Amino acid sequence: MSSHGHPGRRLVPELLDEFEVRGPNGTHTCYTVTLAACNLRDVSFSLFPLDVARALSHSLAQAVACVHSQGYVHGDLHLNNVLLALPSNFDDLSVEQLYAKYGKPETPLPPNIPAEAARPLLLGRSIDQLTLSTARLLLNDSGEAFCPASEVRLGRDCHTPSGARAPESKFEPGVPLTHRSDIWSLATALWELMGMKPVFIAVQKWRRREGNKIVEEEKAAFLDLMHRMLVYLPEERLTADEVLQSDWMVKWALPDYERSLKGST
Repeated sequence: MSSHGHPGRRLVPELLDEFEVRGPNGTHTCYTVTLAACNLRDVSFSLFPLDVARALSHSLAQAVACVHSQGYVHGDLHLNNVLLALPSNFDDLSVEQLYAKYGKPETPLPPNIPAEAARPLLLGRSIDQLTLSTARLLLNDSGEAFCPASEVRLGRDCHTPSGARAPESKFEPGVPLTHRSDIWSLATALWELMGMKPVFIAVQKWRRREGNKIVEEEKAAFLDLMHRMLVYLPEERLTADEVLQSDWMVKWALPDYERSLKGST
């Protein structure tokens, strides 16, 4: 991605290197990218603090806007593909400091266990450890990304999980997908960040029961944003830039996002 000047550029992992691995299932191209912690699905078993949810929501919308600004559709947008970023000073840690902070490596697998079955390294945080200063993310997994100007991707070829998939991919499988398909998926991700439960699976009551109270004005602004993103016709949905310019983003999400930048390390 060449948009170094876009504010969302640092929210997309940087490609550092590539190499091939030959194994029992063939040859695989591998990419070395920015190291990150666990995905947001792994830590969303309870509510994010409200200020953290707002900051992460703005970050995610900004990352999507950056991808779209380069002409690409992400194509697989959901919380499993949104990672918590590591502190900016992580690369400066010595081996001893790394072990002290995150623990030593576990016992190596015995030789009869194939390496491809090993679980990945998890540098995660529990949700109660997340604060504005650590509310930094990376939009991961561009394996389904495509450029509509040069490649036609039909709805039937969409691999986004069903709960986050735009309706055109389900009901019009022969119609090409566009950037607006990402907007539908982005809306479902924002809803989960703010309310814990997927928008089409459960009634959003958890924020009222367990979380910080949302004032009526913010609630109305957030629901208005959802209504304008979750529109059946793709061409009537907001663009990513329009999402960032919405009342809820400007009045509530952006201030917490800016505070998170001041406190990040």
